[in-house]
Amino acid sequence: MKFKYEGLDIWQMGVELIKVVNKILKKYPDEEKYVLVTHGAIL
Repeated sequence: MKFKYEGLDIWQMGVELIKVVNKILKKYPDEEKYVLVTHGAIL
């Protein structure tokens, strides 16, 4: 699915966000990783 909001491609923004989150997750221990992944899933 594709979503548009004020001319921005929300789907692409989500893909980029996932890439950034994946990089961040490598720097955190597993417990914090679980919290970040759960929060990301809600978004």
